[in-house]
Amino acid sequence: MFSSIKSATVHAFGALMLLSAAGCQTQSVTPMTSTLPENPTMQQLLDEAATADLGAQLCQSYGGLRATNRLNALAENDYAKARAMGATDADIRQAQIRARQKASADQNLTGNDKACNDILSLYQLPSPMQGSL
Repeated sequence: MFSSIKSATVHAFGALMLLSAAGCQTQSVTPMTSTLPENPTMQQLLDEAATADLGAQLCQSYGGLRATNRLNALAENDYAKARAMGATDADIRQAQIRARQKASADQNLTGNDKACNDILSLYQLPSPMQGSL
């Protein structure tokens, strides 16, 4: 009797592991639509990239994995475009400092949830405050 229970448990566990592995397959992430004009300046690209990058870092638990991946993809895309326009590491660091200062001020004034909601709303991502998740 115990061997049949053990066998059923092993088969159930194997099926669960197979389903879990299938659910963990990576998918390519399409960056969201940029909020920038058709021909953005290097500074606009850097500011959007830094804001998206920071949003992905600060709002992981708030926006979820899909939002984090989309923000990261947008940041990488914008950083690459800005580098093609001549942006340096120092330019990127300055944009990141500006984004962090703005986010810090927003967090102090309205709290982390509202600051994350604002970032996610900027890029038209669902957030718990919007009731979309």
